[in-house]
Amino acid sequence: MARPVSGNVRFSPLTLLTRRWATLAAIATTAAVALAAPWLPETFAAWGLFSAALIYVAWGSVRAARGRPGRIALNLAGLVLFTVIAIVSVELGGDAGRYLLAAGWLGHAVWDWVHHRANQVVPRPYAEWCGVVDVLTAGAVLFLP
Repeated sequence: MARPVSGNVRFSPLTLLTRRWATLAAIATTAAVALAAPWLPETFAAWGLFSAALIYVAWGSVRAARGRPGRIALNLAGLVLFTVIAIVSVELGGDAGRYLLAAGWLGHAVWDWVHHRANQVVPRPYAEWCGVVDVLTAGAVLFLP
């Protein structure tokens, strides 16, 4: 006889994979990039920040921001902001550039969190994936040589 299902779901590896696959994929992506870091150009993380912001504009434009052009304008402003942070961090170089770039990645993680909560512009799993990549990349920028 089957037991009644309660509101609490018990943990299982399958539950983890189905509910947090985006987080696991983000960890794997970041680990792969970290392993490849010795062969990547120094500006790779700055280009990544620019690319992360560009994806929101492109995705939002394709989805037409669900009929709200203000969302596209907001994402264009984010693109400009994160691009400026990436460029200035490369120009600064040294520790100041690293700190600014890490702050930019953390700022983009907040951006992802807002998009995840709003469930707008990009799909929630993408916002989750990107937010985890952003936080891990900020840490890598600060702590990896």
